[in-house]
Amino acid sequence: KNIANTGVVRLGRDLLALWEAAEPHALDPDTLETRGLSRLNGVLKRGEAFSAHPRFDPGHNGRPSMVTFGVNTGPRSTVRLMEFATEGTEAGQLLHERSDTFSGFAFLHDFAITPNWAIFLQNAIAFNPLPFVLGERGAAQCLRSNPGGQAKFWLIPRESGCFAGESPRIIDGPDGFVFHHLNAWEDDGDVVVESIYYSDFPGIGPDDDFMNVDFNLIPEGLLEQCRIRLDSGEVETSRLSERCCEFAMVNPEREGLTCRYAWMAAAAREQGNDPLQIVKKLDLQTGERVIWDAGPRGFVSEPLMVPDSSTDQEDAGWVLDVVWNGSRSASDLVILDASDLSVLCVVELPLAIPHGLHGSWAAA
Repeated sequence: KNIANTGVVRLGRDLLALWEAAEPHALDPDTLETRGLSRLNGVLKRGEAFSAHPRFDPGHNGRPSMVTFGVNTGPRSTVRLMEFATEGTEAGQLLHERSDTFSGFAFLHDFAITPNWAIFLQNAIAFNPLPFVLGERGAAQCLRSNPGGQAKFWLIPRESGCFAGESPRIIDGPDGFVFHHLNAWEDDGDVVVESIYYSDFPGIGPDDDFMNVDFNLIPEGLLEQCRIRLDSGEVETSRLSERCCEFAMVNPEREGLTCRYAWMAAAAREQGNDPLQIVKKLDLQTGERVIWDAGPRGFVSEPLMVPDSSTDQEDAGWVLDVVWNGSRSASDLVILDASDLSVLCVVELPLAIPHGLHGSWAAA
């Protein structure tokens, strides 16, 4: 099935529900009526992979765009990088694309962008396709760590940037497993990327009893920074936070640039793995943090930072989070002040929204 359960974005006249192994479902953005599978006006072939985790360029190369990709995996993996217009009558139009083939199997859920680069991390991972083909397991359940493998950064030049047409750079990455990146930027010829690293692939399958999960046995996600020196191929890594976290983002108007602040979902305790119950704002320069706690019976999902466009203050705006409220067995939409995480509004929804993955914000 194309279950379209991983992300949702507005592109042109459609709301796109995304699943990274196939084309998106298009919905009416006002009524949420399903319009059907979309091949984006012929951009995609039938069943072609289309990422569920696009990045939105605020206009580094002259115009805002949605940057995304599709990956065809196997013994060799091909990444198709695409950029779409997001404003005006051209919204949804394909602006740039390129395809590059790399050695080895690639599990690519997320990536990061700078004005000139799209940065992917090929995790050292192995995929057993047989249970998936037989319908016994989902694709993610067929992934396993490859202890003898070598993670690789794939830096693909963006066709809208200064290195258009050049070959990708391939550089050895650090040990560990990454689902999500926070941000990336360019600094004096280097590329810096911030990601959430696990010491090993963290897996909880449908055969596990969630009531009995021992979170101490599951690797926690920790925010780390990698400085990739393109001239030498060396990578320098530093830890930015010791608290287990996921679903981190920066002010979207500064995507691809150096940022001071980040917002993320995190565990309530300082160290070790646990369910995500707090929203954390982290000062990436000083390490200072501000916390909003949904506990003891609230569980947070991906926080969305919505910038206040009336000011240049990086942390001015709002943070939106859909919280599972166990006290009333339903979901709340919590709106926080992005600067200090004070509560501005709680909308008690009349239903339980299944705990999800990725969302987005679109202005009225």
